[in-house]
Amino acid sequence: MQIPIASGAYTDSGAEFRTSYPRNLVPVLKESGISRMFLRSAEGLTRFDVGAAALTGFDRGGINWQGMCYRVIGTNFVSVSSTGAVKVLGQLPNDGLPVSMAYGFPNQGIGIVSAKTLFFWTTQLPSGSTQGLPTLQQCMDGNVGSPIDLLWMGGYFVLFDGAFSYVTDLNNQFSINSQKYGSDSNSPDPLNGGLKFRNELYLCNRYTIAVMDNVGGTGYPFQENVGATIQKGVIGPQAKCITSQGFAFVGSAADEAPSVFLSVGLGIAQPIATREIQMVLAGYTEAQLYGATLEYRAEKEQQFIYLHLPNQTFVYDVMGSQNAKMPLWYMLDSSADGSGAWRAWHPVYCYGKFIFGDKTDQRMGFVDPTTAQQYGADARWQFDTVFAYNGARGIVVNALELIGTYGRSALSENDTISMQYTDDGLVWSRPQFKSMGIQGQTKKRVQWRPKHFFRNFRGYRFAGYNAAPISFASLEATTEPLAA
Repeated sequence: MQIPIASGAYTDSGAEFRTSYPRNLVPVLKESGISRMFLRSAEGLTRFDVGAAALTGFDRGGINWQGMCYRVIGTNFVSVSSTGAVKVLGQLPNDGLPVSMAYGFPNQGIGIVSAKTLFFWTTQLPSGSTQGLPTLQQCMDGNVGSPIDLLWMGGYFVLFDGAFSYVTDLNNQFSINSQKYGSDSNSPDPLNGGLKFRNELYLCNRYTIAVMDNVGGTGYPFQENVGATIQKGVIGPQAKCITSQGFAFVGSAADEAPSVFLSVGLGIAQPIATREIQMVLAGYTEAQLYGATLEYRAEKEQQFIYLHLPNQTFVYDVMGSQNAKMPLWYMLDSSADGSGAWRAWHPVYCYGKFIFGDKTDQRMGFVDPTTAQQYGADARWQFDTVFAYNGARGIVVNALELIGTYGRSALSENDTISMQYTDDGLVWSRPQFKSMGIQGQTKKRVQWRPKHFFRNFRGYRFAGYNAAPISFASLEATTEPLAA
């Protein structure tokens, strides 16, 4: 009997049957001859900024501008070269929240919103003249307000302050005209940011998303296309991201619980969150979800949407879900016990790789398919099975075998894998460990012969720590019905 391993089941203290997603394992839809889907190790993290000078603070955002990676670490605005050399270019205020960054034309440089202040890395000067090399300068215009988000569109840096959207002047980005403020006249709710999609401006209100066309003029240059309004809104400034097929966001309509959506505009937003993801979101307050971050990475026919919550990180596989015709989610984790969030965020594609910042310190890393370690430390992986059930007649389990790609570890390693079981989805047995084989033992078979039985239902959990990537194709169980 083959037991599915793409996702599992457990129960909670509220007597709910819940879904358990693989942790640090990625479901891959592929016909291998063994099964139609397998789990592979999530890519590891390898340090990129080797030898960088010590900086205080954690990563708050990044951007690729003219082939150079720029990041904000604590109060430090830095450039990162192709060799990982880090150079501090200036200082920004730090409120402990991510920054918003966007670049314009080459002479406009980069706009940065940090701690509700606006800065530019640019050759432009507030006087309207230019200089030879870019410098970090604060916009001191009296109309700049307290922005929480920005983007660039049509020559403007477009800012959002929670209530209004407004733009910089075309002839001087340090100047903001009080007559060039706008908002969604059909929404009284907070304006949590904006998106640029198909050369249209999307105003991300809390409960709706308004679509604006650039019509120019002497005032606010955007005019609302009322018929294109999306009847869902965005919960926070970072809870949205552009994807190759549209954009994703965390939010809801009025009087609805938060969920995760994909949209291609046209007034439509499709939910991609499962019931489990919605239950996870329901465990956070509105204020906590306001700080959620949604990010996107596309590489080698893979498209992933990262959902960063205060103490958990979930990933949605866009292409895998389309092929499987069902939502495919998994979890990433950097904690020692497998109960925390992934430490990497703010991916920037530069120098032929995705460079991530860190939630806890200054380090930068890249996703590395050659290892399962995160910065040299083994990361705990785990997956659960769905419950085995035989119509309340019971089952004798004679053997369990986990089919996988063993024998790829380093010479000095002999990694182990643990198996636990549960008869209620809440309390788990003591782990039973098996070797995954030393290097070269590619024909290794990992088997348990528990010789146990259960009368109702039973679930299994497998976990381990290893540096070398590994894949699991199937869990095979040798069983027989329990005699009456």
